[in-house]
Amino acid sequence: APRPPSASPVFFNESRPSHDNGSLPGIDQNPRSSPAIPVFFRSPIPDPEEEPSSGNFIGPRHRRIPMKSLEVYLDIYHHKMYPIWPVVDKSALVARLRQPSDDAEAYALAAAVCAATATQLQLVFAVSGGDISLDPATMITEVQEIRTLIDYQETPTRERLLTSFFLHVYYIHVEKRNRSSFHLRESITFAQLLNLHREGHYSDLDMDTIQHDLRIYWLLFITERAHATQYDLPTTLQLNPRLPPMDEGEQPLLLSPFIGLCKLFEVFHSASSESGHSRETLAALHQQLQQIPPLPRQYNDLQRADVSITQQWMRLMFWKLSMSHIVLSMDPADGSQSFTFPVQVARDVLSNMTTFSMDTLEAHGQGMVTILLPDVNSEVDAGPQEMKLFEFANTLADVIVCIPSAENSMHYHAQDFLLHFANVLGSFRGGNNALLPLLQKRLADCGVNIPAIPRCLDVTNEFSESDSANSIVVTEGNVSDYDWYPAASVP
Repeated sequence: APRPPSASPVFFNESRPSHDNGSLPGIDQNPRSSPAIPVFFRSPIPDPEEEPSSGNFIGPRHRRIPMKSLEVYLDIYHHKMYPIWPVVDKSALVARLRQPSDDAEAYALAAAVCAATATQLQLVFAVSGGDISLDPATMITEVQEIRTLIDYQETPTRERLLTSFFLHVYYIHVEKRNRSSFHLRESITFAQLLNLHREGHYSDLDMDTIQHDLRIYWLLFITERAHATQYDLPTTLQLNPRLPPMDEGEQPLLLSPFIGLCKLFEVFHSASSESGHSRETLAALHQQLQQIPPLPRQYNDLQRADVSITQQWMRLMFWKLSMSHIVLSMDPADGSQSFTFPVQVARDVLSNMTTFSMDTLEAHGQGMVTILLPDVNSEVDAGPQEMKLFEFANTLADVIVCIPSAENSMHYHAQDFLLHFANVLGSFRGGNNALLPLLQKRLADCGVNIPAIPRCLDVTNEFSESDSANSIVVTEGNVSDYDWYPAASVP
């Protein structure tokens, strides 16, 4: 049957969120008047003898997640995570969900976005009385069952591509590395089948569609580099310099940081792909990184942390690249071509981190790159932000051990910096405990002996209560009260 007009791809033209009174639109701000969210129940397992539907529409009996439940998490995605994953228009998606046609693509994508957002921000949705009704694992089961009904792999679409991407995000946060890898590769395969990597694909599209597809392409590129680097996997998606440039359009507060992050990766990709670097070329590449200014405070904290810490990480990686091409000096004045440069980077990282809350550091964007630590990443599953901070500390410890006089000559108190990193890593809510003994050993190598690095359960300043699972509990009445997270835009 032909697709009705309401089911056409509409994930474009994301308007700037409104914050007239600091609340989310469409959400009752009075918890006493808000009805309880119905408890989930599993959808029936598809009959293995039943032929999957070749279309995009399913019967109403297959939609098991209440619309109100989806809308709450989609609102949180729209206000908090859209600047990091700027690929789904919440308003257009909700409009499709409200159509009577039971659009399977829209429903599966919405459930995947909700599950990814919940795990990324460590949220739990509870009904009045405290019983948890919105379980991300239940939503993911629903997504997988719906996808089997529509034979989703046979017909690539943007919605199916994005559903696979958000499944990747969910599974990486629940420590299912292999399944996460499969879904990321699946989303990249969809992108290649849709020709998002070819310049000819963009020649006959309208401007909104061009920009949307470019954001998908770049998000996949950054995410694959992060995942492949952390788990030592080959990459499949390559940069095409002939693609159109991304444009922030009418959304500068939302999109300019994402575009800036992509430029960082473009510089880094260019540097890591070349060979035969000289002092001059390495200095020029480092200067390109330095030319990208920090984001002012009116931007989303997640965006600022994403760009800031990734930029510092790339400075450290350029320093390591320099070691294999030139002889480093012992003079701190030589900057990135000095052996003591990681001490400067550590100082800058810790200085920048003072402007971010712990919630922001924990709930990083999955597009942020992670690092490859020999014999560590292969055995440790930790978040991208946590692994980057460990890399800063690990490299700083190397410098302290190799040049004990470094902290005295530079006056930057390198051992104190190392202790600060240890305290931050110990404060990660739900962080990986395997990193702490490794870091404690590095502290001992540097002459800093402490009994143990404690793992704090909840270190948020703005939100003092935590449940037994160390998750933030979200109810209909308090969704808009997330002062612990800056909104995606300002009034």
